[in-house]
Amino acid sequence: MIYEEQREKSRRMMNKSQGLVSIVFGIFMMIMGVIFFDKNHFGIAKINQFLSDKDPLLISIFGVVSIIYGTWRVYRGYHRIKE
Repeated sequence: MIYEEQREKSRRMMNKSQGLVSIVFGIFMMIMGVIFFDKNHFGIAKINQFLSDKDPLLISIFGVVSIIYGTWRVYRGYHRIKE
């Protein structure tokens, strides 16, 4: 009985830590998506130099996909923490 309670507590703690990692990674992906989607607005020279010869439509699509994926990761992490 004590072993089962300890195991359940350990599982809940693991879910919360994995949820927190998902939230942090999701926020990071959303920030990167915004930077890729609107790279000219931020004026980061290294990114503009790296992406100058790439297709702007493809970069914008990658930015939107990154924002959507980051939002999903935040949502999944929030529900993991809530369990």
